[in-house]
Amino acid sequence: MADLATTVESPHAGGSLLDKKMKKSSAWVSGVVVATALLGGLGYIGFHIQQDLSNVTVASIWPFALLAVALLIALGFEFVNGFHDTANAVATLIYTHSLDPNIAVVWSGLCNLAGVLVSSGAVAFSVITLLPVELILQVSYGAGFAMVFALLLAAIIWNLSTWWFGLPASSSHTMVGSIIGVGVANQLMSVHSGTSGVDWGQATKVFQVLLISPIVGFVCAGALLLISKFFILTKWAKNFAHAFDANHKKLLWLIPTIAITGIPGAYVFLYLAPMVFGLFGTPGMAVWQPIKSFAGWNPPTGLIATMLIVGIIGWYLVAVFARIVIDNADVLFTAPKGSAPPPWPIRALLIFTCSGVSFAHGSNDGQKGMGLIMLILIGTVPTAYALNHAVSARDVQTFVTSSQAADAVINKHADQTAVMGADARATVTQYIATKQLQPDTMLALRELVNDLSNEVSLYKEYKSVPASQQTNVRNDMYVASEAIRLMLKSKNPQFTSDETAALTTYETQVNKATKFIPGWVKVAVALALGLGTMVGWKRIVVTVGEKIGKEHLTYAQGACAELVAMGTIMAADNFGLPVSTTHVLNSGVAGTMAANHSGLQFSTIRNIAAAWVFTLPVAALLSGTLFWLFRQISH
Repeated sequence: MADLATTVESPHAGGSLLDKKMKKSSAWVSGVVVATALLGGLGYIGFHIQQDLSNVTVASIWPFALLAVALLIALGFEFVNGFHDTANAVATLIYTHSLDPNIAVVWSGLCNLAGVLVSSGAVAFSVITLLPVELILQVSYGAGFAMVFALLLAAIIWNLSTWWFGLPASSSHTMVGSIIGVGVANQLMSVHSGTSGVDWGQATKVFQVLLISPIVGFVCAGALLLISKFFILTKWAKNFAHAFDANHKKLLWLIPTIAITGIPGAYVFLYLAPMVFGLFGTPGMAVWQPIKSFAGWNPPTGLIATMLIVGIIGWYLVAVFARIVIDNADVLFTAPKGSAPPPWPIRALLIFTCSGVSFAHGSNDGQKGMGLIMLILIGTVPTAYALNHAVSARDVQTFVTSSQAADAVINKHADQTAVMGADARATVTQYIATKQLQPDTMLALRELVNDLSNEVSLYKEYKSVPASQQTNVRNDMYVASEAIRLMLKSKNPQFTSDETAALTTYETQVNKATKFIPGWVKVAVALALGLGTMVGWKRIVVTVGEKIGKEHLTYAQGACAELVAMGTIMAADNFGLPVSTTHVLNSGVAGTMAANHSGLQFSTIRNIAAAWVFTLPVAALLSGTLFWLFRQISH
């Protein structure tokens, strides 16, 4: 099928194809949009920070100066992430002339912003669990700050280095590598004190996702391209399109189409709707309540109605698809000619896929910085951010009730003959670090749960906990929650289903108090990510658009690569796992090139692969070295 794509145009001397696509006339439009979003976002951030800090007693300006520097570095990472990773999403849109580059980049930035704002925070705290537990608990002290600064600076240095050479390396790999470097350095520097390094179980889980996702991108994008050719380009597909277009309003065609699309479509909708509406959670479980009630009527009127609605929509979409096959089948699988935009259905498809990838990237990658920003806030201004002050008094009462149930479960599995050490938190922390259950571990955990319940019930609300105790309460909660998570994961001790439910409820209530992200943090990350996309996008876009394949991207190739990237990232997001937008999308482009027999530029593939291989060890070495240096300075 190589004859269906034209060979990529040779760039003019001193420039790339991208230079010919730029239109200065649209620059003012993007400038107005950027200025409006920036001013509105900064106003929102400033107002809410002022509210959060209004009740904080200022004893020294030093914590606030440290907070400003740390936030600047953390947002700098997201800014670099924006032009390094998100630029991948707009490459297909630009190189198929679907949108002018200035407009495309601003649109992608806004979609990133939306993705960040609806993100759940699951990925943010999944990344945090990779860090050594002692450093998380010491985030208000020198070691904690050394960890955060080392992580962020190492990630920024490597991302800027690969961006300079136009290599689409992964910010996710970079961050994970930086975390590993700090963990290993922490363990080596404290080899005789029993401190922990990396949570290798959690790291392995992240590694698997980061390793598999590019393979998924390559194989699925290539397969999707071949499938789309089969259903669009073949003679029988064109004959069916003509027949359906001529007869689809007749009952003999309409009723079967509604049934064929509506019955499976209704079940898919009820499974995916919570994710589509931004209500993230375990796939198929976090069902939006109105949909759950609607589908659960007995007799199943709601389910039948959903099937009918989805079926009618499916019938309409098949009719639209038939017209696209008739009018644009051959165009879809050819490369753009000149600078003319594609027909409107193809243009709409590519704008949709770019928007989806940008949104998914924001909801996943945007969270990596959020978790670290929360550590910074907890470390510098614990009075305002150690505990979630937005939790209601009713939720606090639910926490107390769930504490009593958790205490009963833990007491059943505690060794009553064991002798507990003087510090319950230290005992449980040691269990988290070693994953080894000791005779006194359950006793110490029970004491933590009881002490927290008594303390919280005394103050009624988290915001009423004295400023001097906010950090201690948070640390006790964090340690108790992590210990329960590890016990449930390892199935040691062996809990019954009822006991597991009680402990899970308790863990959920604790997480409400400790694992939260204020709205202004999401807005700040969204702005940094969006602005980064709009500023430094060109180098990566040129690599994706011109240097992966030997021939120009066809419209279908761009759409297939982005559809697979969007689906993969959203799936990872719902499981709370970090995934690389860069690797998924670039491997998807390469997969479509291979499936289309368009040829690959192996020099570029080799360089991208090299960046992929070296990102983890180099980021780990950088962060480990910086952590050691900062620890020497902070002593």
